[in-house]
Amino acid sequence: MIERTRKTGSDVIGDVPKTIVVSGYESFTRDIAAQNGLDYFCIDLELDPVDFEIVDFACTKMAGLAEKILRDALLGYKVEDGIENAIDQVEKRFSFPFKSGIIACLEDANKWYMKMKEYNTVQKLGA
Repeated sequence: MIERTRKTGSDVIGDVPKTIVVSGYESFTRDIAAQNGLDYFCIDLELDPVDFEIVDFACTKMAGLAEKILRDALLGYKVEDGIENAIDQVEKRFSFPFKSGIIACLEDANKWYMKMKEYNTVQKLGA
């Protein structure tokens, strides 16, 4: 059995990568896309594969302060807690046209995280 704890240095230890990435996407309506020059919004979450803590975050074009608020809401949290915290911060603190798109994007990232967890659990069971 491979030790599942990750140590710094190498990108992969045994079959465990140093980090994994899950992403969420949301397409914008024509009106919002025309106003902001974006057809979609994307959030990438970089996770520690051992405890699924969010270690980094990136997103498509967003104002610096809005990105900082999301970063502070996500980094250091486990995926479910971080996404819940980020959605809460967006709902309370953001007031712009694609606010609902950001929330949908965070929910999409969580959906893909849950699918990844389910797939990995099935693989470990040998199914």
